[in-house]
Amino acid sequence: MSEVGSFQVRRGARSDAEGFLRLVKALADFEKLDPPDEAAQARLLEDAFGSKPRVEVWLATPDGVNEPVAYAIFLETYSSFLARPTVYIEDIFVEEAFRKRGIGGALLRKAVELPMSAVVDGWSGPRWTGT
Repeated sequence: MSEVGSFQVRRGARSDAEGFLRLVKALADFEKLDPPDEAAQARLLEDAFGSKPRVEVWLATPDGVNEPVAYAIFLETYSSFLARPTVYIEDIFVEEAFRKRGIGGALLRKAVELPMSAVVDGWSGPRWTGT
């Protein structure tokens, strides 16, 4: 666990399922998309917290608050040209009331700290992020 200002950033666990899904639904609402249905939610939880996780979920929780207010999903990809693993950032989302406090940057820095992040060879992102 790492502390950033008044937030804790830590790897998510099965016990975080309810708060994690709430944040995923909030991201869908922010992007004006349909949230995952019940079957997709079950798959997401299994892929995040099951016996063979396919993704890493990281959560941010303010001091004194029981529920996470931000999350990120990271997964390992592979570059055939570099012959090395790389990290892919699927989501970084911070609830609106907690933005501009450094939590999004803390989640992004967490991606760089992961073992799969040994090679960072540039950045690409959705057009609306300004990248």
